[in-house]
Formats: sequence, C-alpha cells, structure tokens
Amino acid sequence: MRTLKVLLALVRHSMLAELEFRANALINVLNTLVGMLLALYFLNAMFAEVGSLGGWNLHQVLALFGVALILEGLLEVWLFPSLHALSEKVRSGDLDYLLVKPVDSQFLVSCSKISLWELPRVLIGLAVVGYAMHSESALGIINLAVFCALMAAGVAIFYSVFLMTCTLSIWFVKIGDVWIISYTLMEIARFPVSAFPPSIRLLLTFLVPVYFVSNVPVIGAMGLVGWQGVLGAGLFALAFLCLSRVFWLFALRSYSSASS
Repeated sequence: MRTLKVLLALVRHSMLAELEFRANALINVLNTLVGMLLALYFLNAMFAEVGSLGGWNLHQVLALFGVALILEGLLEVWLFPSLHALSEKVRSGDLDYLLVKPVDSQFLVSCSKISLWELPRVLIGLAVVGYAMHSESALGIINLAVFCALMAAGVAIFYSVFLMTCTLSIWFVKIGDVWIISYTLMEIARFPVSAFPPSIRLLLTFLVPVYFVSNVPVIGAMGLVGWQGVLGAGLFALAFLCLSRVFWLFALRSYSSASS
C-alpha cells in the first residue's frame, strides 16, 4: 500500500510539472499520426509487391506496428524519463538520496518521472492493434484478454532489458547513452522475427527477446496461441524480471557514493 501511495505521488508530481508544456501533447499526437500514415503507406507499397512478410499478412504486420507504437509510447512515457537519468544520478551522487529512502530503490529509480504527454502514442498503438484484429475477424473478449496478458509480459521483458542496460552506468558512468540498445530493440520489434535468417531468429528469440516482446502479443491477438504459449511467455517474463532484480542488487554492491 505504501508503494502504491508513493507511485501516485510521483505521478501527481510529474503531472504538475508536465502541465507547463501542454502543447507537447498535441505535437506528439501529430507526430505519431504522421509516422503512422507513412508506415501505412510503406506497408501498402510493400504488400502490393509481396503476399506476406515472414509468413505474416498485411493486418498481422499492421498489428505488429501497433505493438511497436505501444512499446515506443511506454518508453517515452515511463522508462526513458525515469531510467535515463540514472547515469546523471550516479555521477552527481543523487542516487545516494534514493538509496536511503524507506522505499525500494529499484522502484524509485524506475518510476521517478512520468511524461504523460507521450501517452497518445500508446493509445494510437492500441487503436491500430484493435483495427488489425477487427480486420482479421479476431476481435473478441478472449483474444483481447490474451493480448493484454502477453503485452504485459512483453513490457516486463522490455523493462528488464532497459533497466539492465541503464544499470551499467553504475560501473561506466560516462556511457549514459547505453540505453540506445533498447531503442534499437524497439526498431527491430517492428518486423516479424520469422522474416530473419534462422541464426538471427534464434538470437532474437532467446538472447535478445524481441520475439516475446512484440511478436508473441500479436500472435495472441490473432487467436493463434494456446495456453502453453501464454504460460511460456509469462515464465520468460518472470525470469527476466528476476534477472534484472538480481542485476540491480549486484550493481548496488559495486556503487560508491560520488561524495565518498
């Protein structure tokens, strides 16, 4: 309950700060819509020449684009504003203040700032996925529930990868831009993993889990995954969350205050 109260306080504080830049919401909506229209043009042009991409049809790839928009929106709303500042906190010693607070340090680092003006990107991504599901006659309660569960698992994996890449700044303070690795993953997530060669496909499934982050939620949305797949994705997400937690605690043991 205390953690929830702290989260609500952090969101409220972020909202008050963001209200000074209300025009950002409209700009972000326009940018997202323009990007979406360009992507639709590209997809229509590509599928006019080919029947499928890695075995995926137009609407399935469109749903994949929607999932990528959701991930990109969450990155800009939540992960980037909070975790990108970690390297600066390490350099300046401000991380000390978080570590002595009576709240879990990983939680504070992960949720220190929320940029709500980026939220329209998430909503547009959800609308794109819904349209693609409707076009494939897959829009139903069960498929929506499966999609939400698999999307939550994908977000958990994406968060874990982003946290671990940003945590590297505890050892390498001057490489604060290591988070760009996660942006690269997001770009790859726009394409079906099955479209890549077998060796790359294996890499993108287990070592760099793009398949579970973006492809599996779309498969679930289209009603093409069984309970075994949902369970497997959930266990994979839990494993990554545990790995990121262990990595964070291990990194803290190596942290020395900037004032020490």
